[in-house]
Amino acid sequence: MDLDGTVLTKEKKATPRTIEAMRKTVAAGHKLVVCTGRYVGWYSRFVGTDTPIRYMIGSNGAHILDLETGESIYKNPIDTEPLIKVIKAAQRPGILFNFSAGSGAYATERTRDDISAFRYTEFIEEDLESWLRKHDVFQVNFISYDIETVRKLRDDLISAGLLNGESDMQISNQSKAMTDPRRPVNNYTFFEINKGGCNKGVAIKKFCDKFGVRFEDTIAIGDDLNDRKMFSAVAYKVAMGNALDEIKTLADRVIGTNQEDGVAEFLEKFYS
Repeated sequence: MDLDGTVLTKEKKATPRTIEAMRKTVAAGHKLVVCTGRYVGWYSRFVGTDTPIRYMIGSNGAHILDLETGESIYKNPIDTEPLIKVIKAAQRPGILFNFSAGSGAYATERTRDDISAFRYTEFIEEDLESWLRKHDVFQVNFISYDIETVRKLRDDLISAGLLNGESDMQISNQSKAMTDPRRPVNNYTFFEINKGGCNKGVAIKKFCDKFGVRFEDTIAIGDDLNDRKMFSAVAYKVAMGNALDEIKTLADRVIGTNQEDGVAEFLEKFYS
């Protein structure tokens, strides 16, 4: 299950009905796995620990964590030297950085006063290049409060050959407003990068191989563009009512929105 726009409401909460449906699904013997673009430590901080979720696929498939034991089941970090080149090219006014590394999120010291984009973020106080050489970075989030600024950065990095194509890195997700002019800009806009070939679908296959889950027994629920690869890795695809049209087109079934307990309604029918 995706997290934002799927399990969570617009207020970034899982409703009591959704949590109860999750509990009953797990009690019935099924595995529920969160599969999100966010870093693995985000779930417990925003959703809480009083849920039945044990495994989390985070950073758009770059990291799988056992939330119960703290063990990393799978890691796929970005290569350091190409990443440093991208970060140097992205150092420009109006651009803020958020790094997923280990089980935490990190940002540069100059973002310390920015609360909305960097809640629950640790701040990097040393030289950034030195820090990058010491840590496995799974994902980078480039953020701006001006959509044209972040859009130009994205396009410049692609034009320079630093992202996508033959690059070691790829854009794995971006704000809906970056791809759909009908979507409003909510506070800030962003795009995320991962190592080339890294995505939710690859991580799902790694998870299923490890735990012996058959392809025909897999279901995915999502709403956004980074859920395309997740859909390609499962037998049955479920799109939220608030999903992008492209995701709905790929789905076997469209359920209610994240504001209508769509996930809960689906799970209630599924486990019963």
